[in-house]
This record gives sequence, structure tokens and C-alpha cells, in this order.
Amino acid sequence: MALFLNPVSENFIELNHSGRFVDKSLLIKDLAQMMRAPDTKYVCISRPRRFGKTITANMLCNYYAAGHNSTSLFDSLKIAQNESYKTHLNQYNVIFINMTDEYERCHRHIDELKQWLFTSIGRELKQAYPRLVYTKEDDLSLILRDAHEQTNKKFVFIIDEWDCVMRQARDNEVAIKDYLEFLKVLFKDKDHVALAFMTGILPIKKYGDHSALNSFKEYSILSPGRFAPYMGFTEDEVRALCDSHSLSFGEMRLWYDGYTVGKAGHIFNPNSVVNALDEGEFDNYWTRTETWEAIKSYLEINVDGLKDEVVRLLAGETVRVDISTFKNDMTSMKSRDDVLTLLAHLGYLTAESDCYGDPDFRMLRIPDKEIQSEFRRVIVNSDDYTQTARAVNASRSLLESLLSGDAQAVAQGVSQAHSEHSAILKYNDENSLSCVISLAFYSARDRYTVIRELPSGKGYADLAFIPRPGVSAPALLIELKHNESAETALSQIKNKHYPPGSGGISRQSHPGGDKL
Repeated sequence: MALFLNPVSENFIELNHSGRFVDKSLLIKDLAQMMRAPDTKYVCISRPRRFGKTITANMLCNYYAAGHNSTSLFDSLKIAQNESYKTHLNQYNVIFINMTDEYERCHRHIDELKQWLFTSIGRELKQAYPRLVYTKEDDLSLILRDAHEQTNKKFVFIIDEWDCVMRQARDNEVAIKDYLEFLKVLFKDKDHVALAFMTGILPIKKYGDHSALNSFKEYSILSPGRFAPYMGFTEDEVRALCDSHSLSFGEMRLWYDGYTVGKAGHIFNPNSVVNALDEGEFDNYWTRTETWEAIKSYLEINVDGLKDEVVRLLAGETVRVDISTFKNDMTSMKSRDDVLTLLAHLGYLTAESDCYGDPDFRMLRIPDKEIQSEFRRVIVNSDDYTQTARAVNASRSLLESLLSGDAQAVAQGVSQAHSEHSAILKYNDENSLSCVISLAFYSARDRYTVIRELPSGKGYADLAFIPRPGVSAPALLIELKHNESAETALSQIKNKHYPPGSGGISRQSHPGGDKL
């Protein structure tokens, strides 16, 4: 079987017949619409590692590749109901390149990579079409043009891990520019291209405000556009998987439902969901695919304000980030916004929403329990976050003090956390106080869902700790007041009809304790 020309993916065929297949074939419908015009047929979709990029590329290979009959594979999928289904099925010469594999094969040398691709693709075309005559046999662009003219078949290019050079040669600007120029020459304004589809982790690198490959329409985890439903598993898809595998959808949502992606709403981490289905239990699966040192190196970058924002993120807050300054690489970190935007593309943060319709800004947060634990691992192992680590480590005993009614220990622990973070948090600002409380009771996340501004009765509880399913623990409400007594806070809880049975610690319920 050919390596580059019209390959068929056995992996996609096997997955299609497995019990954990999620049908994302309607992606083909959207691509068919984009193939109609020369200015939209170049598509780059970026999303985090292990979010289904390769299986998507394999699906497209099986669908478009000439010389195969894929009807038995696709007739049962959603795309078969679309009017364009048979129009494009097995109608193109597909050139598939897993760029990571080929870059490694060529010892990470761009010149060697280009020569290898020229030679190999040309050889495979000659084998498939032995009567082809080439104008110039060492120019891949001309080889493809000649093949198109003589076979009357256009090409669909599918490049998986297109950004591997940006990630693996991150400090070699010469190699990066050479690679981007190679892609530009290969695709730009070429009649033989029916579709160019690239997928990777990073969006296309920018020089100044402009994309290095300006012919491509870009879609990312932060700006997914029409491709939002294909960035991961949707809520309905995961619910169906949980039903078929007798797994708790509530637990699945707690662990892996953290990503908010455009119009698709909540998106689950596909790698973690599939592993939970296979193993029958919930765990930190995705974070095991890369060492925690990878995120640690970014959280310790010395740019103004970054550490302050990391503390807020750890406490469950959202932070406002300008995503427009990011150059779409892994080295041009000029601000805390650049670092946080990179972490979002890598999957360690997610966008809660845009900022009041401004396309340059997003409100970012830590997605879910799995990623939260990774942030915690970094913080407690970093010399740059000593005070924060101390608060996180002390949070378990502080929670036990709260539940046992030791008001003095609680007051002392909260005061300590507040004092240690007063340099970055306004002392009496309500949002900052909520941040401190969340951080001081960080370990409560193991037992509780923590909600800011929970609607309750006729008002809003500043912080609510709701026991997770199966956890035997009291619900907790925290009402923050400045220059007011504890009785004032308790009166508000009662007068505004917050849920009965929840509230603060009082002397009446815990002898010897003050009120919180």
C-alpha cells in the first residue's frame, strides 16, 4: 500500500466497528461547502493533542481516496444522508502526510524532508500512473500539476500534525520559515488542489499581524466557527456512550466536561472519555500523555502578572485575556496574555466566553477536574508558587476544621491565606475575597462542586459548596461582608430564603466556636 498516495486507514475502519465510535462524518459536509470556492478550499483546524485530529484525518483519507470503494464504511454514517455524499466519495487523488512521522524520518532536517516528499510522492504517482510525463521531476508542485492535467483528477491534501516543526524546532526560526515557505509554494493558487486540510495543535504562525499561510482559513479551539462540534465530544454524544457502557454521565461530566467551544457549547476531552469507557473508571488519563513539567515551564515564565493570574485560575476564577497578541508559536511569549493563550491552545485552559463581543478577548478558566489536578501538581512542585502551594497543602486540614466547627482554626487559616496573597489581591474587594476563600478551601473540590454567586431564594450566595454525588457532607454557604457582623450575614441567608440546612458555623451549633 502507498505511503502518501490514496492510503486507507485500517485504524478508522476498526474504530468504526468498535463500541466507542462517535460519528463525526458531517465534517465532510462542511468541507464540501468550502471546496466550492478557491478562497475557502484551504482549511486549517487546530485543537489540543489527543482530541481526535488523527482519526479525523484518517476518516477523510478513506472518504476521498480514489481507487477504493468506501460505501460500506460510510453508508451507515450521518454524511450518507447529505446530498453531496456520493459527489465526493472516492473521487480524488489524496496526498496524506503525517508530518511528525516524516519529519522524524528525515532526522528533523527541513531540506531532507522536502527532498523525501518530492521523491516519494513522485515515485508513487509514477507507480499508479506509469504513463505520466513530468515537466520537472524535482519540483513537487509541477509534478502534481502534471498529474492533474494528465489524469483529470484533482488532489485532496491531508496533513496531520502540520505544526510539528513549530513545536519540535521551536527555537530554529530559519527552519520554521523554510518549512512555511515550502507549504506556501505547495498550495498557493494551485488549480490541482480540490481541498487542502491541515490539522495540528497550533494555529498558523503569525509574523506581525499576518498569517504565514494567508490562503488558509483557520479554525481553533478558541475560534472554532462552523467546526465547533468536531473539536471534541459533545454532551449528547457522551451521554449516549455512557448509556451504552453503563457509566455515570454525571461523573463523566465532572471529570472531563470542561471545554466551552463556540456554538457547540460543552465539549468533552475525547481521549479521557474513551479511556474511561475502556477502563470502566474515571482518572487523569489525558494529563498522563504528557509530563507535568511541560506546563510547569510555561507557568514559571517571568512575565508581569502571570503568577497572579495563575493563582486566580487555581482558585476557580476566570481571567480576561487578549488572544490577538499571540504569535501562534511556543517561544514568542511577550506577555501573560501570550502564555495563557498558548495554554488554551494546548488544552490546559478553556474559554468561558468572549468578552462582551470583542473578538480579541476571551475569559479563560481551568476546564475540569483532570486539568485542575495538573495545575495543582505544578504549583506544589514549583519554587515560584511557594505561598500558593502552602495554602493548597493546608486546605485539607482547614476544611476538616470547618466541618468540625473549629471556628478559631478556620479564621486563622483564612486570614493566613489572605495575608499571603494580599500583594496581588485587593484586600476588601469581594471578588478577591472569594478568590482567597476558594484557594484556602482548595481541597474541598474533592468533595464539593464550588459555585460562585449561586442563585438562592431571593438572592445570591457568594460561594456555595455543593456535595458531589455520593459524598456524605453538609452543603456550605459563604456570605462575604465588609465591616459587618456575622449576624448580618446569617440574617441575609435567612431573610433571602437561602436553602434550609445550609449556612455558616455558629456558636449555637458548635459550642465554643465563633461565627463564620
